[in-house]
Amino acid sequence: MRLAHSCPLPHNRSNTNPSNPVPASMTTAETSSLFILKYHDLPLDGFSGEARLLAFSLEHYDDGLFAHFGITFPPPLARAVHKRRAEFLAGRRCAQQLLLSRGIPSAACSHIASGEDRCPIWPRGINGAISHSDDLAICAVSDYPVGIDYEPLISPASAENVRSLIMTPGETRQGSPAPLTDNQWLTLVFSAKESLFKALYPQVRHYFDFQDAEVRVQHISDDSGRLELALLNDIGAGFGPPQSFTARYRLLDKGYLTWLEIT
Repeated sequence: MRLAHSCPLPHNRSNTNPSNPVPASMTTAETSSLFILKYHDLPLDGFSGEARLLAFSLEHYDDGLFAHFGITFPPPLARAVHKRRAEFLAGRRCAQQLLLSRGIPSAACSHIASGEDRCPIWPRGINGAISHSDDLAICAVSDYPVGIDYEPLISPASAENVRSLIMTPGETRQGSPAPLTDNQWLTLVFSAKESLFKALYPQVRHYFDFQDAEVRVQHISDDSGRLELALLNDIGAGFGPPQSFTARYRLLDKGYLTWLEIT
């Protein structure tokens, strides 16, 4: 259930990297203070775990920051473009700090590898999820399977191109609930299904589609609310209709953040 995210479908990227914009005279410590713009707890309604947000500057990314932060640079990342490396580091740094605060040994926090499906491999006993965009990385961990996703607002022009991929016929008939605009609603549906995928994929261990779940309104406003995600098909591991899950959302920066736990 992916269009353009790091887990699990591959990105449409070239293997060429732009020259590093960080001046050669700048130390790694100086670069790190410019790369991470802010880092703080992220309170989430109805969530039993912990979440944190890290804002970063793509302009000040440098490969040396991996070693500076004590984070393993995975060999496959050497083929990635500058933007992908920066997003990966920001997501792993956010996860590293959150896991350290929970008492996880530093070695385990420094090497959150990616599986063949490109999903993070969390330390034993930890359920987690990472989301990142152009300048934000967010990590959530819980005692329960968890999904979290941040999506910048889909533009009206782009909405027309992806609507049929994201929305079920029932969602299309339902239309956007007031007071949300059409592209706000599409962004929320997209993000909520991404969060559901991240929560369920570690259990079902295979890809399922945007058409396998349907978003239904529980409580809606333009800046926060609750959504019901109903499974329409059997996706394995005992998950299928008539099961449904509650996701919450909030307006964040230039888009929407959604999250859910499978309790």
